[in-house]
Amino acid sequence: MLVSPITIHTVLAAQATFSALIALDLLLFIFAVAAMFFQVHMTGSVLGFLVVALCFSLMTITFGLLIAAFGKTAEDARGMARFAALSMVMLGGGWSGRHHLTRPAAERCTGSHAGAIGLCCAVWRTGIVEI
Repeated sequence: MLVSPITIHTVLAAQATFSALIALDLLLFIFAVAAMFFQVHMTGSVLGFLVVALCFSLMTITFGLLIAAFGKTAEDARGMARFAALSMVMLGGGWSGRHHLTRPAAERCTGSHAGAIGLCCAVWRTGIVEI
């Protein structure tokens, strides 16, 4: 690394791009399986779905890089990732169904809530929904 002409920024960008492609492929695979085996049909905007899928992949890599930056060891990073992921899911309203929630203010401020609403709008509805 010290002798190579590749900078640390290039390595970081390559890691981020590769991780984003993996996350994007994973989301597309999940929806392909849902369409084939569970008859999930996309009635919303395909372009909207692709935009939300791209945003999902970018959020995934930035979350991973954030955890990697704060974790000194692999065990520290693993513990922080569990806590942060469970906190995002619970605060975002993904832990239980929408009918159980009273839509508290903390729920609407999380990225996972905005992502869930955006994905629902892109796949099953058309138009803009208030977050």
